[in-house]
Amino acid sequence: MTSTPTWRRRSGIVSARTPHAARAGGFLDGAQVVALIESDPEAPYAVAVTIATDADDRVAVVDEDGQRVVPGPGVAELTEALARECQAYVAFDEIGFDATPEPGEGQEEPDDDPFDPEIDVVSARVPDRAVVLTPASLPQLESLATAAGVRLHAAPHGDDRLVLIESGAVLTELTWAAEHLPAVLLERGAVFPSVALIETPERAQLFTWDAALAAVPTEDRVADLVATFIDAELGAGALVRDLAAVRPEADPAALRTALERSSDGGPAALVAALGLPDAITGFLAHEVDANSLDDVVTIDPVTVTEAMRRAAHVAADEARAGAYALYESAEEVGRSWVPAAAAGVELGIGLVLLRRAGRSRRAGGRATAGERALGIIGIVLLSGALLNGAVATLPRVRQYLSSR
Repeated sequence: MTSTPTWRRRSGIVSARTPHAARAGGFLDGAQVVALIESDPEAPYAVAVTIATDADDRVAVVDEDGQRVVPGPGVAELTEALARECQAYVAFDEIGFDATPEPGEGQEEPDDDPFDPEIDVVSARVPDRAVVLTPASLPQLESLATAAGVRLHAAPHGDDRLVLIESGAVLTELTWAAEHLPAVLLERGAVFPSVALIETPERAQLFTWDAALAAVPTEDRVADLVATFIDAELGAGALVRDLAAVRPEADPAALRTALERSSDGGPAALVAALGLPDAITGFLAHEVDANSLDDVVTIDPVTVTEAMRRAAHVAADEARAGAYALYESAEEVGRSWVPAAAAGVELGIGLVLLRRAGRSRRAGGRATAGERALGIIGIVLLSGALLNGAVATLPRVRQYLSSR
């Protein structure tokens, strides 16, 4: 009996210099690849593609009988074929392939009119307000503020933090650290508000209200199979399931309803379904500022000067720790047999040298230069013996006195 694969959601982008990016849907449909395609008629040079892969990085496809979804070609093979078909750059996570033709190779170049309305559309897509629900502590959020290069506002929400950002970086494009995750991210610009669930640095799900979505394959005979698979593995059903897993207090039915609504009411309904304060909706809609929440703390990015000061402080702490460790090791050596053995050797050699140094005097003569040198060396060795003897006995004396 064949086991059912465990599928992994993979998000990708098709980016071309011409409107050829729209070919992605037709190519994937013909190849029977199960995919969700997000496009914008006002921005035909790029489409987002979401697919599923198994543990061996094989792409989910509909089998020849149209009865099951099974592993097909490798994601690297699909990436290259899709890039060549669309004459574009295609990437799924870390796997990418660039088949974009060079200018002048017979391809139609896009209009470079600076007044092209597409510029406004792209600008409108950029979120200007965002809210993150994260388990990170306040010190851990400093790294997020520094990476984004913007000021953050954080407020407690149960055992977690609500982080509000009023302008600056698009947080979905950051590399998230494990300490910030799992995180639920709400973003809003002039159009296309979105929610993202970031479970691990390698796994994220993004849902955008009002985006034009198309599912493939489109054959009638596989429509039910494709719709069920996409909802469970790539679409709203998968996001609801995973949101409910990381936020157990959320109502799955309410989450689903919020995602199915339009951008006019969907984001506000999602805020309520997640159990977040009403002020979050007002903040995303520019009706209130970040200080409208209780117990808000401001977190600024760490400057270069502050980073250098902290590095110096850490270096000083490490130096003090190293000196203490050296002292401890010296005491440990003092408690060992090494100083006692050294004292014995030095005492024996020192006495022998002093005896030889006094041979001429014992015979009634004067000491030679060599004998005087042996005497000096003998005295030095005897001094060393006394020092090592003290090092060997001092810890024992201290232990004896402390026990009385």
